Amino acid sequence: MNHQANLARVIPLGERTSCVEVPRELRPGAVPTPMISAVNTGGPSAAAADATLLPQVLEQLHDGVCLLDLKDRIRFWNSGAERITGYRKEDVVGRNCHDRVFSHSDPQGGASCGDGCPNKSVISTGERQDGEFFLHHKDGYRLPISLRVAPLRGHADTIIGTIHIFAARPHGLAALEHAKDYERFTFLDPLTEAGNRKYTEVALHQAMEAFIRYGRRPGLAMINVDRLAHVNRCFGLAVGDQVLKAVTRTLISCLRPYDFLGRWRDDQFYAILADTHAEHLATLANQCRAQVAGSALDLGAHCVQVGVSVGTSLLVPNDTIESWLGRAERNLREAKNEGGNRVITDPMHTLFNWFQPPAE
Repeated sequence: MNHQANLARVIPLGERTSCVEVPRELRPGAVPTPMISAVNTGGPSAAAADATLLPQVLEQLHDGVCLLDLKDRIRFWNSGAERITGYRKEDVVGRNCHDRVFSHSDPQGGASCGDGCPNKSVISTGERQDGEFFLHHKDGYRLPISLRVAPLRGHADTIIGTIHIFAARPHGLAALEHAKDYERFTFLDPLTEAGNRKYTEVALHQAMEAFIRYGRRPGLAMINVDRLAHVNRCFGLAVGDQVLKAVTRTLISCLRPYDFLGRWRDDQFYAILADTHAEHLATLANQCRAQVAGSALDLGAHCVQVGVSVGTSLLVPNDTIESWLGRAERNLREAKNEGGNRVITDPMHTLFNWFQPPAE
């Protein structure tokens, strides 16, 4: 498949190779069998009572809790997991955890289902593992989480499965949260709740002022949603709006709290990174690209995936707003011309020349 075809892929439900046939006893509506051995403190009746009590206790936890068997099938899913991921119990119990239920990725956007799978590592080593990941929300965006995976042991101390405990990490942008508290409709785009164009213009001037006064160098990432028009034509504007909202939430989850995200036009966003440098700007832009590319909007019969093209530019001495935006726009055009789903940055030799003292 060529690179262009990857930008807005439509995946028929029957082609999801990660799906597994769900055993009859584990199909939606069936009560999963708890995998944690009860502690027998008073004979068979006490053990049975403990086995019934434990799922009730896990249901009361605010964090998400999921139990997996040795075939990576989900056997228990609490209300905290429903709230965090958007997936209901009947959506996931009996399904393989790789089947878009978790679909973990690392901060750089790399899939964690291969050698980096925390579940496989815990089963192999028997040691608990903690980490920071992004999971795939049912609404199609990436959500940063803190995850703990630990082994579950049965008779003779053998591992019979794993328990996953996870919580959403804070990922709001301070500027947007501040706008929500005050003049919401003046500063925020009503669809995506990113900053609107007016607010973005203000943020650009504030970033330049901070550079002039305090030397805090900002970076700009101009982000275009690849082939959004194609999605609108094939599935309608309502689905296109869902894609835009999912992309926005994914981008926000990748940015730092003191960065800024604004919607400039229908399919284009500006991310303004405060007090950064060329390497970090490129790293974060690639993280945004990878996380969006690894997400999908589940329509039931199909999944819709889009990519983003990104052009970045670092503010340098003697820049104006126009010259700063102009470089980012040229880089964005180059990214789109090369097939999309890529990041183009200012050439390093150009940045090096800008930062050299003038010749005497």
